[in-house]
Amino acid sequence: MITINSFLAAYLLIYLTSSILDVTVDLLNTAHLKRFNGAIPDGFEDLVDEKKLSDMERYTRENTSFGILKTVVSKMIFIFIILSGLLPWFLGIIEENHYILAGLLFFAFPGVIGFVFELPFDYFHTFRIEERFGFNTNTIKTWVVDHIKSILISVILFSILLSFLLFMIRHTGSTWWLFAWIFFISFQL
Repeated sequence: MITINSFLAAYLLIYLTSSILDVTVDLLNTAHLKRFNGAIPDGFEDLVDEKKLSDMERYTRENTSFGILKTVVSKMIFIFIILSGLLPWFLGIIEENHYILAGLLFFAFPGVIGFVFELPFDYFHTFRIEERFGFNTNTIKTWVVDHIKSILISVILFSILLSFLLFMIRHTGSTWWLFAWIFFISFQL
């Protein structure tokens, strides 16, 4: 377990407040859907199919409830990674490597943990919820191939961007943020 200083405490407070607000908005949206329970708004009776509206609301409620569970679990995993001491432990293992390789590994570590824990949620969402409502067009094979492609693209982009940032921090002194800002704005444009 790591020591909590004032900066970490402030970060955790902001992170938890943001997370609670996200979940609260989802809960309010779900409560709003439940309150109207498939009622077609006045003036739209001839335009909206009641069965389709009911199905859309059921899908939205189920998807949102599952999203809340996924959000809570992923936020808890992130807090665990931050507070458990895993990052300092991992840094001790990789710090002897070249600074760019060490930086890439250090920042990839929590991403890999998060990805592994989110895979079952993504599987359930795709092959249970989406399938139940007729929205799933994936097979297991396409789902796996899509994840592999996503990983490859993410690793390539992540490596290029983070390598440049680490290079700027190391070689441009106190103005590293200006060069990094120019690079990232250019990349986004």
